[in-house]
Amino acid sequence: MRVTPMILARQAVYFINQNADVINRSLERLGTGRRINRAYEDPPGTVLSMRLQSDIASVEGDYRRLEQVLPYIQAADTALQQAISVLQRARELVLMASNDTLTADQRSAIANELVGLRDELLQIANTKVGDRFLFAGSAILTKPFTMDADGNATYQGDSDQLFVALS
Repeated sequence: MRVTPMILARQAVYFINQNADVINRSLERLGTGRRINRAYEDPPGTVLSMRLQSDIASVEGDYRRLEQVLPYIQAADTALQQAISVLQRARELVLMASNDTLTADQRSAIANELVGLRDELLQIANTKVGDRFLFAGSAILTKPFTMDADGNATYQGDSDQLFVALS
């Protein structure tokens, strides 16, 4: 078979078009920053990419939910640290009051401080974030602790737990 100039020209045009397609795909990849721009370019890679995009969307949703919960966790942590400090001070006062050498005035001062600590502990137990009480269980709009005239505290919340659904 004889190779004519026309065959050479067609072959050259074919290879030029092939190279132009490769260059165009490369430019598209550079422009989009993606290795796969069309599903037919890499079907298994497309499936993997779609699965990863779904996983990313799920993780981002979890992150948003956790961001919404974080202020409550931080406020609860702070409130519990304050409660620990109040209870430690109350323990110190009770130990101090058990000393037989204290005068009636000293015992009265300790009793007054313990009443103040009780009130402070009640205030901590009724901590709110926004319009929601932290320690009321699922009854987040109900003030969890109330105190009657005799100084007895009553729990008004419930024992339910609040959960955040994560995928």
